[in-house]
Amino acid sequence: MVLLSELSSETISWIEEVDEISLDTETVSLKDLSILGFSFAAKKDNKLIAFYVPLKHSKMTNMSFGDAGVLLSLILSRKNVIFHNYSFDSRVLFKVGLGVKYLPHDTLILSQLWDENIPHGLKSLVDRYFGYRMTKYEEICGKGKSKINLSDAEPNVVDEYASDDALWTFILFSYLYSRIEKDEGLLRIYEKIERPLTRVIYDMQTKGFLVDVNRVEEIAVLCRAEMEKYKKAIHEIMGREVNLNSTKQLKEYFIDECHMDILKTSKITKEPSMDKEVLEQYAEKVKEADLILKYRHFQKVLSTFVPALTPQESDKICALFNQSGTVSGRFSSSSPNMQNIPREDEMKIRHIILPDLGEF
Repeated sequence: MVLLSELSSETISWIEEVDEISLDTETVSLKDLSILGFSFAAKKDNKLIAFYVPLKHSKMTNMSFGDAGVLLSLILSRKNVIFHNYSFDSRVLFKVGLGVKYLPHDTLILSQLWDENIPHGLKSLVDRYFGYRMTKYEEICGKGKSKINLSDAEPNVVDEYASDDALWTFILFSYLYSRIEKDEGLLRIYEKIERPLTRVIYDMQTKGFLVDVNRVEEIAVLCRAEMEKYKKAIHEIMGREVNLNSTKQLKEYFIDECHMDILKTSKITKEPSMDKEVLEQYAEKVKEADLILKYRHFQKVLSTFVPALTPQESDKICALFNQSGTVSGRFSSSSPNMQNIPREDEMKIRHIILPDLGEF
């Protein structure tokens, strides 16, 4: 494992001569994708070497961003660049204006194809297949009040921790791909479907979806007005103000005062439940239960869909798409979950997403 703070002609030649190379990025956090550094590994003359390039570390000599850009561009121009969870690293690289030239390899996808019933995290896979325990993030940065940023960790532990990601990604690729190759069906799925799909997902995640921002605000205003209307009507029936999100206060009203039956209890608190299923049954007997359900509907739209569909930059939202997130093989999305947007509702929430005609 080599700590690399300067770009040399020897390193450039070494990269140009290898057939396959793995790459992994380190970021400030899972939410802040600002790059701290990156590691890469490859085998030449039957010798596997991993490097770590620091960029924003306080206790290390960092490579200049100019040289790092040259190095990354060279790596990304190779035909067989290997990642573990390319979806994540591609977004990190996109933030600095870089991307792969050819279709990448992804050991997470290979793992999903080989055995869909196991965890696909890199550390878990390395432990399973090679019996090697990789260092965890918490072991370097700590937890709670004593937690530090990776950028402030000691050089010797950062070097090994980060280099290991690229090193074991390379080893895992050799292990899994050699097995997938022997199964004609799995190889076809990987090379003809899953691997090309990574580029489609990259485009979807980086280009984003055009949103009608005016309609988002209109829906937010409508939700607030409807919630206020229903809250006022509910309080008039109850004869006092009640926190409509408080299970305790609703239990006191419906069970202690209205003498409704206890239909369900919480598995954790063992107290009577006031969830949607219970309120729907209460609504057959008392009007206020029905009004609470309507209030909660608009509350959910305001607290869930409106923030999720409000663009952070320009007029677009950039959801995440996961091609290996489910055992069934179904596509999934998050931040926001596009599949959870109601298909038919009175506010026509899906109409917020607009076709970006300029892309076609």
